[in-house]
Amino acid sequence: MDRSRAGLLACDTVGLGRMAEPSEILAYLHSLRLSKGRRDLANKQILISSGGTREHLDPVRFIGNPATGKMGQALALAAAHRGAQVTLVQGPSPQRLGIAGQI
Repeated sequence: MDRSRAGLLACDTVGLGRMAEPSEILAYLHSLRLSKGRRDLANKQILISSGGTREHLDPVRFIGNPATGKMGQALALAAAHRGAQVTLVQGPSPQRLGIAGQI
């Protein structure tokens, strides 16, 4: 939560210093409560793959699964809150949770 955000400010100008969305603040506080403030993953790089997979049999057919990627996104967010530098590889998914800019 230490990154400055750009956008429309309370004084009707655009620039750095925009407050994080309340849902982001609540998610951060929830994670902080669960991790008890530990930064034990600081200076670690973590790669997490998430979402469904598709293996093409030919140009028309594929074998796949409809995984949403929620678990991978939650793991990535938790690791980022504990200080890790996280790379999230998201496969095709029916829904996005909108955390890409947060990790």
